[in-house]
Formats: sequence, structure tokens, C-alpha cells
Amino acid sequence: MLALILAMLLVPAANTWTVDDDGPADFSQITAAIAAVPPGGTLLVEPGTYDGFDLTKRMTIVGRAGGARPHVTGLSIVSASTFTLAGLDLDALHVAQVDGRGRVDDCRFGYVTDPAMPYALDVGDSAEIVLSRIQVKGSKDYSQSDPSFGGSALRISTSNVTLVDCVLEGAKGYDASEGGNGGAGGRGLTVTGASRVTAVAPQIAGGPEGFGRGFFGCQDGVSGTGLEVIGSTVVIRGDPAQHAVVAGWVDGLCTNYKGPDISIANGTVVVSGVWFDHGNVQVSGGGTLVEPPELEPYLTIGGTDVPGGHRDITLHGPAGASCLLAVSTSPAHATLGPFDDKLWVGLSGFYLLLPLVTQGREQPIVLSWTIPRSTAALVGLSIELQPFFPGLPSTLVPGKSVAGNVAELIVRF
Repeated sequence: MLALILAMLLVPAANTWTVDDDGPADFSQITAAIAAVPPGGTLLVEPGTYDGFDLTKRMTIVGRAGGARPHVTGLSIVSASTFTLAGLDLDALHVAQVDGRGRVDDCRFGYVTDPAMPYALDVGDSAEIVLSRIQVKGSKDYSQSDPSFGGSALRISTSNVTLVDCVLEGAKGYDASEGGNGGAGGRGLTVTGASRVTAVAPQIAGGPEGFGRGFFGCQDGVSGTGLEVIGSTVVIRGDPAQHAVVAGWVDGLCTNYKGPDISIANGTVVVSGVWFDHGNVQVSGGGTLVEPPELEPYLTIGGTDVPGGHRDITLHGPAGASCLLAVSTSPAHATLGPFDDKLWVGLSGFYLLLPLVTQGREQPIVLSWTIPRSTAALVGLSIELQPFFPGLPSTLVPGKSVAGNVAELIVRF
């Protein structure tokens, strides 16, 4: 890992501007900073409250590591060719038509206020989106004007997306007034439009049922679907003791129905090592659910972001599987003939290939990296990591080998 640290220190300092709603700083609002800062700049946002923004230029927007987070109100929209968001609380975010790499790390959506959006996070028509360590909760107020549904957490349409260590939860359904029926809980994750999604170490849950009220004929609502897949491919990997895909909660006290943990219509879902109720799956229209016979590999990045803290790169995989862990500061998205997923790390400029052998479910490989204490020049820098297993047969694509998920380490301080 020494070569990785040295490479980081040789990266030219980014142009960084500060944003603070109560000053002193270069700007008092994110919107003003976006308008003034040239493409490629970095905004370091202090804790405070900020208006929703429309980002159409290449830019990095980050909050400081640790402590209070900046809160961005209302709906923000990102359609820049490449972007990075990290360490922010956002009411709702819409990502659309990103033709390069988009990164969202350590952000929370829908947790602070309720903007009554159908999806707290919506990703569409985008080439490469990496969502890591995010928490997304659907809007409970979405159902107030239409008691049919609570707000859903995340929708992905016509996009290639990787989720790493993410928590997605649909909102609770509408609670009826006296004599009415309860509303349906929101969905945890919806994937449509021929998307390709990999989710590792996830917690995905539909929203709880809404309660019906009255003496005769009323009923609670349907709880939200955990994962809904329509005409798309989704690969889910994790540990059944820690990771799950589940429908929303129902209390069983009134006439009610539980939504499915997983619903597949004309799509393919591969689930490896993630818990779900096998008796609560809906498959229709040529849909397919596949469960590999043994643990498939996955990569996560944990630890603390503050200078002097440790980031832990953890690789899980079956015992005795040979691996090449690719590390790079140059993103790419290219097909690799022998493997079942694309190359997400860039093997041009600086890159490093680490040969490893995985040790089984109970013994993951952990590589620790200490964040330098002087990190101002490195704020917003992203390091891509992706494992490849030449001798491990793919469940998804017969005749090919397994490519593990990409994970991104984004530097903050």
C-alpha cells in the first residue's frame, strides 16, 4: 500500500473553494459557488443549511469528515458529465444523463426533512454511478396527497450502478383517518430500463404498512416491496448475518398484505449470501432468480474519514480463490472479455495490481490505510479498487470468470 500513498501525494493540488452559510468563506451558498467556480473545482462545504442546487459542470462537492453535516434542502439535480458528492445530507437528489463517472459517498437522503418526493434518490440514463455508504429513506409525506403509496428510497433506470454498503428504506404507508384504509409502504429499491446494478453489503427494506382506522371494513395497507426489478440485471452479494433484502413490516392485527421481498419481471437477479425470505418472492414475465452455491466475492471500504484515521479495504471471497486487486486513480469503464462485468478502474496512468488469495466467509482480507494528516490538497481525490478472479466461474455469464465490484475511497478531512 506504500505505492498507493506515494501516488496520492504526487497528485496535483485541486482548486478548492469554501462554502459556509454563516461565513467567513468564499461563498455562502452552494448554488452561488457552482455558478462561479470553473469546471473541475472542489467545493468544501461547512455545516449549515443550503438551497438545493443544479449541477451541470464537472465538480466535487464535499462536507468535512466527522461532526455535523451540511444540509441541502429541497430537490437537487445533477447532470454533469462527472461529479463527486460526499459527506452531505440532502432532502432529495435526481441524477440524470451522466455520461462519465458519478460518485456519491457517505451521504444521507430524506432523513432531515420530507420534501414529498416519490423517490428520495433517483438515478436515470447514466453510464457509471458508484453509490457508497449512503442512507436513503423514502418520504413519508409523499402519501399525503395520494394515500396509495409512501415514498420510495431509490430508483435506478437505464443506468449502470454499483452500490457498496448502502442502507435503503421505503417510507411508511399512509395512516388513514377514521374509517379509511391504510396506504402502501414505499419500495426500497426499484431497478428498470435494462439497467445493470451490483449491490454489495446492502440493507434494503420496503416501507411498513399504513394503518387503517375504523370499526368495519377498513384494512391496513400493503407493506413496501424490498427490491423490484423490471427488465434489468441485479447482482447482490453479502453476508446473511449482516445483509438483507426484505419487504416492509406488517403488524398482522388488521386485514393486510405483505409486499414481496424481491419482485422480478422480465429480469435477472443473482443473490449471493444476502438474506431474504424465499417464500416471499414474485417472479413473472420470464424473470429469473439465481443463487450461487457458494459465497461470491465482494469488496467494501470502511473506517473513518478524518486525517490520521484508518480506512479499511475489506475483500470477502471463497477460500482459496486467487485474485488480482486493481487499484487506480484513473476511472474507466471498459469490457473485459474473460470477465462477467466491466472494468471500472483505469489501467492507465497510475495503477497497481495486488495478487491476493481469499480465505473464506469468516476470514476476509483487510488492508488498512492511514489518511495523511495534511490532506487539504487531496480533498475530493478518488481511488478506485476492483478485484478480479480469473479462476472463479461466473454464475451470471457461463464461460466467464467473476469480476468483483468497484469500490471508491474518496479523501476528505
